[in-house]
Formats: sequence, structure tokens, C-alpha cells
Amino acid sequence: VGQDDSNFPLAIKIVQSTVVLAFETFWVVPLYVMSVVMNNIWYYRIANIAFELHHGKKVSLDAMTSIKEVIYRGLFVAIYTLQCVMVGMLIPYVGMFMSTVLMCWANALYSFEYSWSMQGLRFSEKIALIEKCWAYFLGFGAPLAFLCSLWSTFVSLGIFAILFPTCIIQATCSPLANPKNVDFYFGKDEKLPRLRLFKQSIKFTGICLACFD
Repeated sequence: VGQDDSNFPLAIKIVQSTVVLAFETFWVVPLYVMSVVMNNIWYYRIANIAFELHHGKKVSLDAMTSIKEVIYRGLFVAIYTLQCVMVGMLIPYVGMFMSTVLMCWANALYSFEYSWSMQGLRFSEKIALIEKCWAYFLGFGAPLAFLCSLWSTFVSLGIFAILFPTCIIQATCSPLANPKNVDFYFGKDEKLPRLRLFKQSIKFTGICLACFD
């Protein structure tokens, strides 16, 4: 009897772990995935309306090019996000600050790429714009990035989901939503050298894609 009693707490822990795993698998994960899908639909609708009001007619890439762009973007974003996480985890003292700074440019890219995509820009061209005007985009993405860094991952994702539409609207209304304005506002002669922010992410994205060729 004593042996059975000693195994009772272990059995309770196993049951608790099983219930928690089942809850997260069949409720939390599907709910999260559904919220991500719904948010992306919502973001696109907001961006579409804002673009039509401020810029007019959209320009679309052909279907095959669009599919390639989506695949490349998805892989690039995953690698860049992993890079931000690794910087925050592995670099002592200043790692979290550096990770947040990197997320500033990511937020700017996410915000502006709606308008740029609707003007027919390829992903490589979007990256080039961010790297050329890196100081501007650092400031643009900073408020949301630093606000999200103050909270836990779960809370920060909620804050991002709520506030990101305002970033989309601000980006669409920004002069740099039109790539032709870059030279007007920053000059053809770059006052600041181009900062190769995404060099490593581009490199590893190319390596990953080469594995599937």
C-alpha cells in the first residue's frame, strides 16, 4: 500500500501534463493559428483600403513570381526572426537591446511591404530600400518594437496584433511608401552608408533554397 501511495503523486503529475498538453494542442494552438490567419486578412484589408485612398491603382506581379516571392519572404522572415532571438539569448548584457533594435527594422519592413507589394516591388527591392534608409526605418519601427519588448511573449504578441494596423496606415501615408520619393528625401548621394542589415539572413535563405533545387 505504501508503494502505491508513493506512486500516486507521480500519477497525478502525468495526468496533469497530459491534460495540459491536450488543451494546448487542441485548443490553444488552433486558436492561435486561426487568430494569425484572421489578423493577416484584416491587415491586408486595411492596407488595401489605405493604398487605394492614397495611391490609387495597384500593380500586381504575375502568379509564378508572386508564389516565389511568398516562399522566399516566408523563409527569410523565419531566419531573420531566429537571428533576433539568438542575438537576445546568446549575447550577454546588451543582447536583448540588440534584438529589439533588429526588430525595429523588421517592423518597418512588415509595415511598408504592403504598399511596396501593391506597386509591384520584389522582395529584394524592399530589402534594399530598408538598408538604404536604415536610420528612418529604425525610428519608424522603434515605438512598437520597444513597447513589445517590455512584456512577455504572449502579451507582446497581443500588443503587436492590436497596434500593427496603425503602423500599416502610417507606412501607407508616408512619403517613402512610394519608392520614387527615396531619392527626393534622401538624395541620390547616400549621406549615410547603406547598412547591410539583412546580409546574413539573405545568405542563409539562399542556402536553404539551394537545398531544394
